[in-house]
Amino acid sequence: MADFSDLPAVGIRTLAGLLDIDRDTVRAALNRSQLTPVSNRGGHPAYAFPDAIRALFSRRGEMDPAMLTPTDRRALADAKLRELELEKRRGELLPREDVRQASATAFALVAAGLRSIPDTLERHCGISPEQAAECERVIDALSGQLADDLEKLHGATAA
Repeated sequence: MADFSDLPAVGIRTLAGLLDIDRDTVRAALNRSQLTPVSNRGGHPAYAFPDAIRALFSRRGEMDPAMLTPTDRRALADAKLRELELEKRRGELLPREDVRQASATAFALVAAGLRSIPDTLERHCGISPEQAAECERVIDALSGQLADDLEKLHGATAA
């Protein structure tokens, strides 16, 4: 790898001119990366060139759309939409309403199974009707809590 440490420090205006990027975009990227200036030139901060380049072109593994031309930004958005469509066709991505419906169906099946437990215990294990009624109260309370939790979960994903 080449050693660029001997390059002079550069200011925002120089970086913007070299890379043909708007100065505000360069300034925002440097601020976002919290890069510290190594010196001042003409009263303006100057940054180590290799560090400034890394700050401009690294964004947690993603490309910064603000660094792209409008045409490239549009192409990136179109590519992301095509990826989403492909994920849908492969079944890797499901519509929110389908997930809600499947969750509700699964919950209904579990609730039906749970509600049959007191009768089963009464018939096969000989518990008293009072004990069966207590089981029903506990199961109903837990089912209600599960339903509330499921609603909160779906409400949080809809926001």
